[in-house]
Amino acid sequence: MQSIFMIFLVSCCTLASQLILKKGIVDITGQLKEWSFNTIFFINVFKSPVIWFSFILQGASYCLWMYVLSKYKLGVAIGLSGAFLYIMLPLFGWLLFGERLTYSQWLGLVLISAGVFFMLTK
Repeated sequence: MQSIFMIFLVSCCTLASQLILKKGIVDITGQLKEWSFNTIFFINVFKSPVIWFSFILQGASYCLWMYVLSKYKLGVAIGLSGAFLYIMLPLFGWLLFGERLTYSQWLGLVLISAGVFFMLTK
């Protein structure tokens, strides 16, 4: 049971990290008025405390992930974590950033999650 909790904790850290990273990038690209992949963009990225916090949180997630991998099968651990993230990231993207997915994209996410569920059953 502790391993399942740790997988959930890793997933939550990854989820939070990705949402914070998205917020930081939205803030930067909004400041630049016109987005381009150039030196000014990277300078702003590396100056952003929000993005650095996202990096630190992702690093913490990797540390927890090493513990999970020492206790759980890789295929099962990544399946549980992935299924959680496949559903939660689009949901939070919609709630926090107004991002929308099409019905076929939601169906794809449901099918992936169902596939993970079947993979995990014995």
